[in-house]
Amino acid sequence: MYCMKCGAEIPDGSEFCIKCGASQTDLPVPAEAEVYPAYDAVPEGSRPVTPSNVLVWAIIGLSFACTFYLSFLGIIFSAIGLKKFKAYNESGAPYSTKVKVGGILSKVGLGVGIALTAIFLLYLTFIVVWLVWMGRYLPLDEIFSEIF
Repeated sequence: MYCMKCGAEIPDGSEFCIKCGASQTDLPVPAEAEVYPAYDAVPEGSRPVTPSNVLVWAIIGLSFACTFYLSFLGIIFSAIGLKKFKAYNESGAPYSTKVKVGGILSKVGLGVGIALTAIFLLYLTFIVVWLVWMGRYLPLDEIFSEIF
């Protein structure tokens, strides 16, 4: 038998712990952990979506979405965060602040990522058009042959 307070090994049927002196009959019985049925329905081999998981994907998505050159990755990561947000809500697990913030950040990251990716594509188009236009006035063939 083990002490219910300190975990020391004590003789079976003891009323007090020989190490810490705690009564073994007066200690309250620990409450059973609350079981969520949504986690029981998870298919074998896959992990349940946690509130922290939703929030982490949302933060990663928003971080990449705010970069100019990698905003397309923000779209991908924000979409993953949004998918995990929806999966968590459909699981029936208790709603938490992390999930709510993760859902909001995923949506913001998706919008910012789409906007910055569109601007970046316009920027690339402008550069290509400018290079083609400048090629008419500058000998770009000679410049590129010297560089490469």
